[in-house]
Amino acid sequence: MLEAGERNLLLDSLRPPDGHRFDQGIGTTYSLDLLALLMAPLAFTFFDQSPREEGAAYDSLEVLESLRRYSDKLTLFCEAGRTSIPRAQYPQLAFIEQSVVECAKTEGAFHPKLWVLRFIRNGSVKYRVLCLSRNLVFAQSWDTILTLDGELQDRARAVAASRPLAEFVAALPSFAVRQPAAVEVVARAAALAAELQLTRFNPPEGFDELVFWPIGLPQRRSRSPFRDIGKRLLIVSPFLTCSKIEEIAEETTDTVLVSTAAELGKLTRRPRNVQKFYVLNERVQAEAEPSTEAHAVSLAEAVQLRDLHAKLYVTEVGATAHVWTGSANATAAAFDRNVEFMVELIGPRRRVGLDMLLEPEKSAVRFINLLTPANELVAKTPENPDVVALENTIEQFRAHLAGARLEAHVEGAGTSYDIKVWLPEGCSLEIPAGLTVRCWPSMVARESGVPVTTGSGGCAVAAFQKLTRQALTSFFAFEISGRLNAAAMTVAFVLNLPLVGAPEGRKEDVLRTLLQDRRRLMRFLMLLLAGEGTPVPGGGDDGTSDGGGSDRGAGFSANGLFEMLLRALDEAPHRLDHLESLLAQLRQGRDGDAPLPEGFDAIWEPILAHRRATSPGGEA
Repeated sequence: MLEAGERNLLLDSLRPPDGHRFDQGIGTTYSLDLLALLMAPLAFTFFDQSPREEGAAYDSLEVLESLRRYSDKLTLFCEAGRTSIPRAQYPQLAFIEQSVVECAKTEGAFHPKLWVLRFIRNGSVKYRVLCLSRNLVFAQSWDTILTLDGELQDRARAVAASRPLAEFVAALPSFAVRQPAAVEVVARAAALAAELQLTRFNPPEGFDELVFWPIGLPQRRSRSPFRDIGKRLLIVSPFLTCSKIEEIAEETTDTVLVSTAAELGKLTRRPRNVQKFYVLNERVQAEAEPSTEAHAVSLAEAVQLRDLHAKLYVTEVGATAHVWTGSANATAAAFDRNVEFMVELIGPRRRVGLDMLLEPEKSAVRFINLLTPANELVAKTPENPDVVALENTIEQFRAHLAGARLEAHVEGAGTSYDIKVWLPEGCSLEIPAGLTVRCWPSMVARESGVPVTTGSGGCAVAAFQKLTRQALTSFFAFEISGRLNAAAMTVAFVLNLPLVGAPEGRKEDVLRTLLQDRRRLMRFLMLLLAGEGTPVPGGGDDGTSDGGGSDRGAGFSANGLFEMLLRALDEAPHRLDHLESLLAQLRQGRDGDAPLPEGFDAIWEPILAHRRATSPGGEA
């Protein structure tokens, strides 16, 4: 179980093994916080980043360089319409527009939480698979994360145990809302899937076997992962349906169910064969931050902020324990309609069985120590039918809007642009009576939102005029509001719309804007050249002086930069390649210049020439 409030555990799990570097990867999530995705590439760089306030962290030079270096090597598949609106306007989001692939399923939801990462070192390839219950959001809930490492095998035949994982990764582009998915997305999924078939993954310590369980693939015959359920069973799930609980626990005599107080109260009856009910003890639930608590518009989002969000199933068959973990709740939707991913771990009962979780131990804090009995809560809080009906109406329209394949058509040049939110031919948008819809580009304030209108193919459903170049983005915020009798509800989310007619060079604009201060640029250059984990001199990113007092170097000496360039040439010449790429991007700006210190090219050009001559393919 993850420690509540430990946001950096996922980043720790994304870090490459010693001596390896990140090559490319794929992630999946149901809900998405764009700022969390903004931070994810930071895990691949090993920058020695000091703690900062939340907003300052997103503006850090470390984040900017990790985005520039790795954002195009990472693809994230998410449920369309479940991306939260950023709390401020961050131009860095331009770097991840192509990384986000919105998905949908005709019936059910795209709900897996899986990461597949490829690391390389001197020709060898390692893979890391993360199977989580947590979405890619900033949350303080209790979750699970399973980390599996494997090495690509030199063999002709596939590893049978890895085939289900490979099939799942290969199928991901087929769930994209906009078909066909981008060529690069399909190619990445196919390439990773081909190698995953040849990769053997070892179970974690204490377990002897593992089984991958993709759920909801059209080409794969659906089978329940719960093949062997003994008489004892533990179900941990934040969301429940009686029918599915009873199906899983049908043959048991001692079943323990752990969930949230709200979800237990909503049950229409006590599920058969469940003897004990628990919730998290209030003392171990984290207090949600006010800034995030205000965004919780549903039970699902409230649970994700601070309560139990783990999905875990544990049973015993003879001397063997089976543990399933991943994304699937104990609901009919999860196993019958959704796209999910689970991993089954099998090991000796004495080491990984139910007693290790549910029997108190004086010398250890076990799962049972975090729980409070909740038998009296079951089926005691029926839902308000008006709230249920309104939520269903809004959620159905959210899915309709997310699947409408909207586009953002851009017209203009220079510093002034108009955008039309366009409904393509063959699509329609019908807004139900009682609902109102607004939208706005995420790079402008909410107050700039305009109403979204009903329409049929080949028309604009919203329009914006005289936007600046900096306001152009593919991330558009939508807000749906409704009322039914005394019930009222508003949901807000982001859709990633294709930008048609957008000017080239927006990423370069972001770089130039964020590095237009000479001191900030110089610190950025040294950050690129410094060793991984090496602090870079020069103070914070806010332009404050470090005592150097000279604008020419803004606190950095020419000798210091020259020394770092020579050291990089000798010890890590690939850093010079990153620097060359950055300078090319900066010089592609509209004025073709960059705020480099006087004499920089005289130092840089001979070093670059030597690097080109001695690199593979260079002129010796």
